[in-house]
Amino acid sequence: MKHTQIDNYYYHDSPLSHINFFDFVQFYCVEKQKPLHYTKNGNPQLGTFARYSYKQEHPLSKTHEIVEHTNIDLGHGSQILVPCVIGLSIPCPQASSFHLFMLAHFKPFSPEVPLIERKKSIESTFNDFAFQKSQSSS
Repeated sequence: MKHTQIDNYYYHDSPLSHINFFDFVQFYCVEKQKPLHYTKNGNPQLGTFARYSYKQEHPLSKTHEIVEHTNIDLGHGSQILVPCVIGLSIPCPQASSFHLFMLAHFKPFSPEVPLIERKKSIESTFNDFAFQKSQSSS
């Protein structure tokens, strides 16, 4: 089943709705679903990474899940992973594609929350969006 990293992000479960694409690539991966080990009181064992489902529309929703492999708030990530841009280069601020590139990487979006709202331009969305430092999975 064909899928891309953008599909993996776009069809994430609602608990990840505050995560942007850049942080998703930096802190999450995709794994086959597997049973979790629980303690006697019903909580996941210590050291178990947070796991999230896909929306039904994702081709791997029945067999795979999103796993948080790094959580800065829990002390993970002594080395920061910086995602690489494959294909095109990062546009300079004067380029016509700069606003869209920045929004696509740093503004959370999903099927329920469009990247660009209807009747808004890329430029007005860019100007209205409050860019922040990395969400660091919090």
